[in-house]
Amino acid sequence: MKMTTLTKSFLFLGLFTLNSHAMDEQTFKKQAGQRAETFMKMLKSELQKGVKKGLPEGIGHCKVEAPIVTAKSNEGKWSLGRTSHKVRNQSNTPKKWMLSYLDEYRKSKKQEASVVKMGENHYVLLKPLYVAGLCLNCHGTTIPKKVQSAIKKDYPEDQAHGFKAGDFRGFVWVEYKE
Repeated sequence: MKMTTLTKSFLFLGLFTLNSHAMDEQTFKKQAGQRAETFMKMLKSELQKGVKKGLPEGIGHCKVEAPIVTAKSNEGKWSLGRTSHKVRNQSNTPKKWMLSYLDEYRKSKKQEASVVKMGENHYVLLKPLYVAGLCLNCHGTTIPKKVQSAIKKDYPEDQAHGFKAGDFRGFVWVEYKE
């Protein structure tokens, strides 16, 4: 089949149009960073609502609300979540490829996010989370007995304790995949 110049032009234009929608790394990093910040603000808001009910009650509140916030934040080609080397909720268990990044951040205290290119138009942003003072009520080395009981009830396989202020806690990850 012989292609005319006009057909070739339309094919080229179509390919150019497809490529113009491709996500470049800088655009991804900016948009993913904004999504991570919005996600963290929403989670923090729910955490504060839960803590107002009391620390033990806050555990149950967070167990219900955190997955809802996560689900609302996933849309189209974007997905996100949290993970750690010490998870509380087993659904946040890290993917195997994330383990080396968790180790790197835990050892280095690196502050900036990492962009991982997984393939063509497929990126993941790993935004580090560090333990703040409020976190120690449920993730620290000395957790009140009532809070420990609530954690054990809702998260029998909990590993997310024993942290000190400033410790690396894990990542918020944001993925874009066409």
